Amino acid sequence: MRRLTLNIYVYLGFLICISAQQLPVDQETQRITYKGVVEVGNLEAALIFERAMEFINSKSQHKWLVRDLDMRKLSKPMEIQAITTYDFKYKNVNIITFVILIEVKDGKYRYTLNEFETYKQKSGPNNSDKLESVIEKLNTTNRKEMVSQINDEINKLLQDLKEYVIKGKSKSNSDDW
Repeated sequence: MRRLTLNIYVYLGFLICISAQQLPVDQETQRITYKGVVEVGNLEAALIFERAMEFINSKSQHKWLVRDLDMRKLSKPMEIQAITTYDFKYKNVNIITFVILIEVKDGKYRYTLNEFETYKQKSGPNNSDKLESVIEKLNTTNRKEMVSQINDEINKLLQDLKEYVIKGKSKSNSDDW
């Protein structure tokens, strides 16, 4: 009896841990939104702005970039990939698009990632839909898989952005003859 009770508690704990991983949702818009403020030491706003713009341009193939030098704001669409499995062997490559907004001040910047949409790579961007509604329709396994991949990709992107803003473009170690 004790063993059965222990197994039930372990199973329930496992389910709670798995279902706990979610994407951040803005309370006002009810849309997926990543927000944060990053301290970058004593860097000037102009340098932070320049480095953030270089980083975003290097990571995004979209042509347009909105920048406001007076307000020190920068906005551009970006995309990442998430792969889901169906029928235990087939893979779907999902392209997740979003808009990144960066606002800078001396010593810090604020990022906002929102307007998340997704489409299957095979179908193309004309068949995109809001990410929230697509995730809602997925089965439990694919939902966890997709949410985990999106969180990992976004966190990696934000960490890379922070490192780039702090250190700038890496210098090559090759000899310059």
